Amino acid sequence: MVRRIGITGGMGSGKSTALKFLGSLGALVLDADSLARDVVNIPSVRTSVEALLGADVYTSEGVFDRAKVRERVFSDPALRRGLESITHPAIAALFAEQVARVEAVCPTAWVFYEASLLVETGRTGEFDAIVLVTAPPDVRVQRLEAGRGVPRESALAAMAAQSTDEEKRLHATFVLENGGTPEALESALWVLLKSLREKFSATPT
Repeated sequence: MVRRIGITGGMGSGKSTALKFLGSLGALVLDADSLARDVVNIPSVRTSVEALLGADVYTSEGVFDRAKVRERVFSDPALRRGLESITHPAIAALFAEQVARVEAVCPTAWVFYEASLLVETGRTGEFDAIVLVTAPPDVRVQRLEAGRGVPRESALAAMAAQSTDEEKRLHATFVLENGGTPEALESALWVLLKSLREKFSATPT
């Protein structure tokens, strides 16, 4: 059976860096952001999004205007929840389809899936293991400012809208502390891979 490993954590924790490293080793990796870019082009999803946010969130060429959407839902929790109620089920369905395709070719594969909101969306039960990547808040803010150009106030507000690391730890199989260097994270990921091999070899199939 395909093993599904969820990678989650708050903004700026380094979960995308972890996924990139795993991908460089040849692991099968997927991420919720990429799937989100795909699902908004599904006709039924687009119709629902336009009904919620207005047709102008798609350009005249049919391109989803992510910046406009972020601006529109950022200060309106009800709109954000409405958008998530449309896109999250579609993302979950697309993920399941992609895993099924992998399983048809390689039934013993591992699939690593990165998503910020695995806990918030109640999807942790879909995975054989949950890996939480965490870092101190001040480090996360610095990364968001330096790496993505996110203003400090916006970074703090976005972080506050997510579940805390303490809440996520309740669902985590493994925790990677990522307050240090990229090299330290890589070392921790090698340890994680060893731990996953041990866990899955001890789990009946």
